[in-house]
Amino acid sequence: MKKKILAILLTLTMLVSMVPAVILPAAAGLSYDASIADGSVYIGGVKMEDQTYLPVGGTAPVSEEPEGGYAYVEFKLGRAYVTLNQYSYEGEGFTYNTTDGSSAVIFSNIANGLVIEAHGQCSLTNTRDGGAAIVSARYDIYIRGYFYMTLDADYGIVSPTMVDYDIEGTISITNAVFGIVCKNFEASSYGDGKLKITASDTAIQAKEFVSLYFEEVEIVAGKKGIVLTAPSDDDDYIVSVLCKVKITAGECAVSTPSEIYISNLDAELEATVTDEGAVALVGDLHIGDPHPLSFGTSADSLLVTDVEYDPSNATYTWPPIRLMAPPGRTLALLSRWRALP
Repeated sequence: MKKKILAILLTLTMLVSMVPAVILPAAAGLSYDASIADGSVYIGGVKMEDQTYLPVGGTAPVSEEPEGGYAYVEFKLGRAYVTLNQYSYEGEGFTYNTTDGSSAVIFSNIANGLVIEAHGQCSLTNTRDGGAAIVSARYDIYIRGYFYMTLDADYGIVSPTMVDYDIEGTISITNAVFGIVCKNFEASSYGDGKLKITASDTAIQAKEFVSLYFEEVEIVAGKKGIVLTAPSDDDDYIVSVLCKVKITAGECAVSTPSEIYISNLDAELEATVTDEGAVALVGDLHIGDPHPLSFGTSADSLLVTDVEYDPSNATYTWPPIRLMAPPGRTLALLSRWRALP
């Protein structure tokens, strides 16, 4: 029996090693034209001034609050505060890099970051190939409010540092190539908050840290669901699942050089991979109290093994996945894979 388990684990290790490394997509580069003054904010192709409004369909900022939907900008404490009230836009946005044509519906290069507070139904659509919905070129993006927001662009949200959600409502990123690209991604909700991402390549690509704490997260990705690109296995490079997360991806659902945590009482992780030879999880998997953990099946799926708790060896380790079970519990890993000849 031990030989059989070792053979299965060795095969899994070989398959996981075949998952290609992920690099930051070139089109998500954050360089911008030198002619753009630092501390600028553009919405819908319009340069905004302090304490001004942009009506839906507007081509210039106004000082009085308009009827209907609008965007409002205020600069304070070294940040740009953007309020979206029933605001919608569809077009090519602002071209912030004329060399490669990069554009964004909302673009900021203010030093201390961009704070977006949204209300009601909001929609940001960038129709340009390779365009983004929201870009903060220099610092964090914070998103707040109670709303239903749809971001329709090749790149949903791009930041060189942190993307932070603290919302009640739903954010849907649709028709993306890359949904979210950043260094760290932290998302939380104080009610019925939901995050939905559909991407042809990768849904969430961060460098060091991803934390998900919504009522529900649903990801559909052509290649990868959640990926950390940090080069080492530092303990700080983790994907933390604190809610119900459902991922369907072609090549890999979650990949990190370090750890995947499933630790909150309401946490559930369901991962389905669809491509031949795909691997559901890459990383050290840590499970606290018993949580639902399932992996999509198909004709060539295989139940790898049941790991039973052993008081003399509480941690069962093999590269690249570690399962940790509390006393008296049994954990199972089900990963879709292709058996080697």
